[in-house]
Amino acid sequence: MKKKIVFVFNSANDTRCMKRVEEFVEHGYEVDVYAFDRGSDVVATSENFEVKILAKHDISMNYLKRATIIRNSLKKLFKQYQKEDVIYFLFFFDVAFIGHMLANKPYIYELSDMPYSGIGNSFVRGLFEKADRRVIKKSFLTTLTSEGFIDYLFGERRPDNYVVVPNRVDKRLLDIPYHETPVDMSHLRFSFVGGFRYQSTLDFIHYAAKNFPQHTFTVDGNIIVFEKELRELVDAYPNVKLNGIFKYPDDSPGIYSRTDIVISTYDADSINAQYAEPNKMYEAMFFHTPIIVSSGTFLAKKVKRLGIGWHVNTSSEKAVIDLINGITEEQLGTMRDNCKKIPVEETVNENPRLFEYIEHHL
Repeated sequence: MKKKIVFVFNSANDTRCMKRVEEFVEHGYEVDVYAFDRGSDVVATSENFEVKILAKHDISMNYLKRATIIRNSLKKLFKQYQKEDVIYFLFFFDVAFIGHMLANKPYIYELSDMPYSGIGNSFVRGLFEKADRRVIKKSFLTTLTSEGFIDYLFGERRPDNYVVVPNRVDKRLLDIPYHETPVDMSHLRFSFVGGFRYQSTLDFIHYAAKNFPQHTFTVDGNIIVFEKELRELVDAYPNVKLNGIFKYPDDSPGIYSRTDIVISTYDADSINAQYAEPNKMYEAMFFHTPIIVSSGTFLAKKVKRLGIGWHVNTSSEKAVIDLINGITEEQLGTMRDNCKKIPVEETVNENPRLFEYIEHHL
């Protein structure tokens, strides 16, 4: 009999976390799902399970206060399952770090981000890296959305208890109709899709909207950071639009049907961005939509190698202008064709090794 999996999200509206739970449900596991509401979150929903809110903490709170809320909530939750035969599945570093010290059962840790990578003080950053390595080593299993993370944290001395689970698109998208629309080169449609939190994305939209009033720049998703600045851009430039939170995966085909080019620029000076492999790349492949990413990243190399988009230094207004001026109809057509050449199974979420590991080691 399969063990129950108790999932804990650090955000109540994280589509990647929801996708992972759906995957376990599909494989016949019983699940309980909990999440933290970060103040601006709309709680995600599913026909297969309920997301129960553990507590609310605003992302503007200082880290110590947030950590206390997380600790108290997890302590209470773990006590609830003390007599049950379960495995915890912990998402994000803060939940996993605190959780691994309190857990009375085996846990799986999903590493999709290294939030401490932006800390300038190398000594302090090193302490967080050491803590992350400990969480991984102590886990029953760690899942990583990019192999780059394990390379950065361990180099050649990797542990055995990890599986790479690329952040591919939800397989339910295969059952939702999608219709490509013609490209009008005199009115290109750029979209950012997902959680908005990077200065580089804000800079790109600012420079692009300012210099190309004939094109539109749309943000679909949760604005995690820079809401004030984005709304100022909307007020300043009529070609900038905010559509707000959408339902994933149901609304994704509609969003991409009105998108000619998807924006996925990360802050390239961040260690995290240099190693991450974001979901947007797989969405671009799946929906045959060329992508713009930040120069100097792991993602830029992959996008260039596959011929599915461009990379740009978003801190340079001239670089953004030159990039958009250089986009041709022939380029767009070639990049769309390159996306179509990528087998669908390489873009859709399927992780047999994850379930093989769990079933083999229990």
